[in-house]
Amino acid sequence: MRLLDVAALQSLLVTGSIFDPAHARELERGKFLGRLSERITMPVMPDDETMQHLVTQAMADYLAERKDLELDGILYDSVQSQANGHNVALFHRAARCEAIELPKGSRVRSDTSMQTEDGFEPDYWVLEEVPAAVKEPKRDEDGFPDFDAYPRLWDQTPQDDRTVTLRVDANTLEVHEINAVQFTTSKYEVRRHRTERRPNEPDDF
Repeated sequence: MRLLDVAALQSLLVTGSIFDPAHARELERGKFLGRLSERITMPVMPDDETMQHLVTQAMADYLAERKDLELDGILYDSVQSQANGHNVALFHRAARCEAIELPKGSRVRSDTSMQTEDGFEPDYWVLEEVPAAVKEPKRDEDGFPDFDAYPRLWDQTPQDDRTVTLRVDANTLEVHEINAVQFTTSKYEVRRHRTERRPNEPDDF
């Protein structure tokens, strides 16, 4: 897959002559892309989520429509991990997940807990109920098959022409329940000063 590494935009190096009129424009573009990269990886507070995501949404929509770039998505640093964590946002055309093969008419049930003497306890399970094997449709007296026994064309699921890029490994699925959250912080000393105000000095704040 072809991804745009947003973090690399912060390392752009614009070279040229200060006497070249186009050089200033290139410097502005480089500065803009670097700042845009910072905005994408900046933590967003809940109250500002709608407005702050407009920048990244507009950028993603623009890149997705540029067919000449042939991009499948963007790669950017995670703000929740400092151990080289990365996130990948795939565009719609490159985000098709392979369907789990189930016979037609199957029923899937699932649950997240079970009842015990001490109450409900976590228990994650999925049950796939598949239909019994279908016998060959009987033929009538004239030798023609019973067409009513075959699936109708209008019952079929619409076809998705996108290339499959994702696959779920159902045999390794796990559920991780969050028990606690740890924050990484940076500590800064607060310096305190006191000076004598001059007479009739206006208030600046």
